[in-house]
Amino acid sequence: MYKKIFLPGFFVLIFAFTFCNAQFRRTPQERAQNLKSRLNLTDEQTQKVTGIYQWADSIMSANMNNSSMSRMDRRELFRSTMDSSNVQIEKILTDYQKAEYQKFLQERRHRFQRNNNNG
Repeated sequence: MYKKIFLPGFFVLIFAFTFCNAQFRRTPQERAQNLKSRLNLTDEQTQKVTGIYQWADSIMSANMNNSSMSRMDRRELFRSTMDSSNVQIEKILTDYQKAEYQKFLQERRHRFQRNNNNG
């Protein structure tokens, strides 16, 4: 009886978790398109932002499962990569876009903090 209830439920949870993770992680191109619509980026700016995101993504992907680094070292590497990406992105923005980008980053920080406090 328990197997009939437990097994299908277990598979539904595994599928949902896998699907949610796949939806949560966006590609550099998707992230750049999001900024394009949010900040009204030009095509040239969007191309540069895509390159910045690809650079950051390659660093993070290469070190995600790096067992020679401690968890704190990886976290610091990811944080510094993200900070560097933000600086590079701001260099290609107009003053108005920079202000909007700062709002975007602030909203993202609040969302991250709220999710960490709830979870």
